[in-house]
Amino acid sequence: MTRKVVLYISIYTIKYMEYSELVKNLEELIGLPIYVVVGRLKDNPILLTTTEGRNTVSTLIEGKLNPLTGEPIASVAPPKQHLDFIAFTRDAEKGKEIHSVYITNLRGEE
Repeated sequence: MTRKVVLYISIYTIKYMEYSELVKNLEELIGLPIYVVVGRLKDNPILLTTTEGRNTVSTLIEGKLNPLTGEPIASVAPPKQHLDFIAFTRDAEKGKEIHSVYITNLRGEE
């Protein structure tokens, strides 16, 4: 016996979906990359991205997305346009939620 779940109910229809189809759709949705513009640094947009399945700070230079952080990050501070670096935090003690502050420049040098 296959189980179905009610996905949505509108005024005119009820949409049923198999659990396996629902899980597949959720996995696709979760896998979509996120791009959040956090500011500008030396006239280059700075973004928080999840394109590689982890949070990274990236910049858009000449239409190309360049990651600035090598390892996953926890948060990023809004950049100051006149500075040449951006501050971010990284979990220093994996799983203990103890964060350290780091900086990187537009060349990705931490």
